[in-house]
Amino acid sequence: MNQLRISIQKMNRMKNLAKYSSIAFLALSAAVFSSCTDSYSYDKAPAYHGGQAYLVADSLNYTFSPTNAQTFDFKVERNDSTKAETVSLKSDNKVFTVPSEVSFAAGERSKVVPVTFNIPIGETDTLNVSLDSAQAYIYAPSSKRFIVKRDYVWIDLGQGQWKSSIFSQSSAVEVFKAGGADVYRAKEPYEAGHDIDIVVQGSSAMVASQYGFVDSSLGTCNVMSLEKHGIPSTFDGHTFTLKLGIVAGSSLYGPYTETLALPK
Repeated sequence: MNQLRISIQKMNRMKNLAKYSSIAFLALSAAVFSSCTDSYSYDKAPAYHGGQAYLVADSLNYTFSPTNAQTFDFKVERNDSTKAETVSLKSDNKVFTVPSEVSFAAGERSKVVPVTFNIPIGETDTLNVSLDSAQAYIYAPSSKRFIVKRDYVWIDLGQGQWKSSIFSQSSAVEVFKAGGADVYRAKEPYEAGHDIDIVVQGSSAMVASQYGFVDSSLGTCNVMSLEKHGIPSTFDGHTFTLKLGIVAGSSLYGPYTETLALPK
């Protein structure tokens, strides 16, 4: 019995010791944590004294009809507009007329920059504009790439019939013809929002490489005619017989025979 009483007393002392040890450990942990989190020091960020100009554009893609004025604009803005300044502009395409510099008065923050161009009807061109690196604000865009298309006036011919060997199906499609040019457009034969343009040269037809569809295995696929590979596409005045290749990445698949019968 005495041994049992002594054992119980020892167990109680051990429990108390464990309890006080836990409390002491938590107190020590809190003190260590407090000492770690309360002694942060920060180096002050160096003041920025570089360029202050950056480019702003409402759109990077433009489509113009033949009757639209061939002009658009973008802006040069400044983060710090305290001083008067002349900002240099660089452009890479002589088809477009872009000012070589933009002048700001003291306190003037934003300037509209007009761009004019002369693109033949039916063609697309690109323009890259950039700021001098010494004048560019490092926290905002210093360059822009514009894609500009001068489109045809399209005449609706009605519904034609598109027969596809790519998808093994036929469908009715709206067909348009460009005013003043032998160019036809099949509206969305493969995918909504994406048309296929066909250029006629006598009895020959050509489909320049253009977006076609997305394939679950191949990804984004362009389609193109294969006359450069010795496989011609033809037009008999009513029906296009198109020998198309599918371009996916660096691979070319085909030929596939796609036909478009014009509305009667």
